[in-house]
Parts: sequence; structure tokens; C-alpha cells
Amino acid sequence: MQENFIDALSRFQFFSRHSLWRNHLSALFFSVVVNTLFLFLLLYVVSLNKTTEPQTHLVMSLLDEEFLEVEEIEELVELEEPEPLEAADLGDVDASITSSTRELIENKMSVQETLVEVTESPVKMQKLSEQLKGIRFADVLNEGKNSTRFMGNTEKGNRFAFVIDYSQSMSRDQLAVMKHDLLNAIEAVGEEGLVTVLFFSGPVWRPDQDAQEVAKYWEGDQKIGWKLKEGAEGPNPQWLVPHANNLLALERMIYQTPTTYGTDWYHPLKIVLDMEPRPDMVFFMTDGANSADSSEKTISYIKSLPPYQIRINTIALGVDKKKVRPLEDIAKLTGGNFRHYDSAALVDAAAKLPEAPQKFSKKSIKYLVDQDVKVLLASEQREEFSEVDEMELISFDIQ
Repeated sequence: MQENFIDALSRFQFFSRHSLWRNHLSALFFSVVVNTLFLFLLLYVVSLNKTTEPQTHLVMSLLDEEFLEVEEIEELVELEEPEPLEAADLGDVDASITSSTRELIENKMSVQETLVEVTESPVKMQKLSEQLKGIRFADVLNEGKNSTRFMGNTEKGNRFAFVIDYSQSMSRDQLAVMKHDLLNAIEAVGEEGLVTVLFFSGPVWRPDQDAQEVAKYWEGDQKIGWKLKEGAEGPNPQWLVPHANNLLALERMIYQTPTTYGTDWYHPLKIVLDMEPRPDMVFFMTDGANSADSSEKTISYIKSLPPYQIRINTIALGVDKKKVRPLEDIAKLTGGNFRHYDSAALVDAAAKLPEAPQKFSKKSIKYLVDQDVKVLLASEQREEFSEVDEMELISFDIQ
């Protein structure tokens, strides 16, 4: 009996020890499996981090035209200083600018993405180009815009304003060169672009207005400046398409408009820059020095505008070289070009002109009404954003 009891107790102890050992082995196996999985996961995360290489990009948003800090770019790109251009004559010098620009960019930057469409104005890009030591991004990135050339300056854009000095100090050669070049420049814009033209001396008027009649509504002199008389209406510039009929009308007005007294830059520039929509390219040509007060007032107004929205190219036609500084400042403030032509260059250019027209059409200018301008602007925006939909950001990898 006692032997049976001892045998049963021994069997019970054996099975108990076997069950504990089995549980211990199961727990150990589970722990090994979990730790192994965790180790593999950790190695995978580390491998991902090692294979990701940082890249430096200059990213331009076509929607808001914002740029990275220029200082960051200057640390990465070292560009050559462009050679200064001399405005010795009215020859074709701008081709060299474009060629030089392209060569610099091809040598220094590898453009990985080439879908580029400047939305509203190329002038913000010109600001960046100044910081990058002279490259004109407008020459490279604005290929789809309309192009024209006036007094040695070739520019691209959608809306061109020509603000032209018709003061009595303009000589015969100055008038001959200006009139020939102005008509050609307007025609070169083409029917896909828009043009507005203002003439000025002391007063300001449109080509289709009578210069001598308009002068009755202005008052002032060279010392105190000029202003509209109380209750008088300003010139109210409007946009036109330079199609054949408008070109015939403009030819007559450009060649037959008389000069009037005075020179004041402030009013013609302010009037054209207050247009809605604004021009994105302005050609401002004058033969006379402005009063110090008017120059200061003009520059102060330009500084008050949203920066680099409009480019102004200034042309000094026979102005004393000592008095051209304000014109240089206006061009520099807006990313435009300044050109100075002396008397010798004008005489030479005038001698090469074809004979001026003698017979003129009686056609009238047909301006666009506000609704027409809105339709054209909406069409421009659709074309721009159809491209942006495909790629909102353009990246340039800097080598």
C-alpha cells in the first residue's frame, strides 16, 4: 500500500517538472522571435535613412513668384561679371546680350525642368538676376512673350507703353529718329500684344488728341512743374491692338503731331503706371532734363509701387550726360535699361533713315473697351495656368 502511494507521488512530481520546463521553453522561444523581428525593423529604418541623399534646389513657384533667399544661391553659384555695353549707336547690340546670357547659364547651371511660363511680369526675375551679377532671366525664361525693339532696347512682354517726349526742344534729327523707330516698335508688337502711347511736354496727351488744344488745360512751367487745371480731364490712356488700321492711324498722328512747351516726367509716367491693367514694359524717351523737384517726385512715386512689377527702359536722346542720373535711377529701380545717345549718334542715325511718309490715311484709332481688355486678360491667365496645372514648381539643380 505504502509502495503504491510512493509510486504515485513520484509520477506526479515528474509530470509537474515536465510541464514547468515546457512552459519555460515556450516563453523563451516567443521572446527570441519578438526580439528578432524588432531587430530587422530597426535595420530597415536605418537603411532607409542612409540611402536618402539631400539635394539643393532653387525652387520657383509660378503661382506666387516667390524665390529662395538670394544669399543661399550666391554661395552655390559663382557667375562671371558681364562686360558693360556701350550705347554708341542704334545698332543691334542686344543679340550679344542674349547670347552671353545663354552661354553663362549653360556653363553654370544644369536645368532639369524646362517648363517655364512667367505669369504676370518678368520683372521680379530681373531683380534676382541683378543679385546674381547681371544675368537677365527675362531673356531666357520669357520666350513665349511678344517682342519689340525701340531705340536700341529689345524687350518682351504682353502690354507695352510708349511714353514719348514731344517738347519744343526736340530737334529735327531727334524727331525723325524717334518717329521712325516708334512706329516700327509698335508694329513689331504684333496683334497678340497690347499697346498704349502717351505724348508729353509739360502737358500730357494721347496721339488721337489735339496737342495744342490739350495744352490749354494744363498750367505750370519748368521751375514749379506742370499740373492739370482744376476741373480739367486728363488724357485717360487706353489699350489698343496694333493691327493694320490702327497702325495707319498712328502713323499719321506720330508724324503730324506738333511739339509743345515744357518738359515734366512725373505726370506722363504716373498716368501710364496707374493704368488698369498696368503695362509690363514701359519705354520712356526724353530729350530734356527734368526739374529736380519733378525728378524726385517721379522717383518717389516709382518706389511706392509694388517692387519689380513693371520694367521701365529710359532713353536720353541728346540729354547732357551730366543730367541723366535720374533716368538711370528710374531704369535701375525697375530692372530696366538706360541708354544715352549723343548728338553725333543721332546725326548718323538720321542720315540712314528712309524718306519720311508724305501721304497719310484718315483712319481713326480703335481702342479696346474695358470688357475687351478683361476678355484678353482672362485668356492670358487660362494659358498660363493650363501649364501650371501640369507642374506648379520648377526646380533648377545647381551644380
